[in-house]
Amino acid sequence: MRPMLIATTALFAAGLAAAPLAAQQAAAPAAVATATANDKLVVGATVKDTAGGVVGTIDAVEANSVIVNTGTNQVAIPPSSFGQTPDGPLLAATKAELDGAANSAAAADRTQINAMLTNGTPVIGAEGQPIGTVDIVENNMVLIKTETGEAQVPADSFMLKDGKLAIGMTAEAFAAAVEAARAGS
Repeated sequence: MRPMLIATTALFAAGLAAAPLAAQQAAAPAAVATATANDKLVVGATVKDTAGGVVGTIDAVEANSVIVNTGTNQVAIPPSSFGQTPDGPLLAATKAELDGAANSAAAADRTQINAMLTNGTPVIGAEGQPIGTVDIVENNMVLIKTETGEAQVPADSFMLKDGKLAIGMTAEAFAAAVEAARAGS
């Protein structure tokens, strides 16, 4: 499964799903109700666009985001970006627009990640804790130096977390993996 993309910035820049509710209501059928209660933003709900096309389904509802699965991407969208119809949640973006914004955000992230894969760049874990630093990048593999050893990981396993280079493991799990690799060699 592809990692969830937080494409809110790209959506705002593209003026897609983050359009104000009033704009969504103006473009939507007259049956759109105020989304302040967001009572239809529930896991499994089908999200539609203003023309009635299916955008995706809701995978998760969090305090500051609703995770919409388009079948291609999982995208976090602010709850305030949704309108409501009697049939369920409404977005001003089509599935193609949402996927396009998510793909653009992913490409921009990958470009930034690749630029950060240089000697000495700090690497953090999934929870933001320091793991180590990038030492060598060669043949799409990255050697990470830690206080307890080294580990080689694929370059495509990195992500951005709060603008920092990160991997999807906690520092504790990464240290355990490094230790296990050292014990096995």
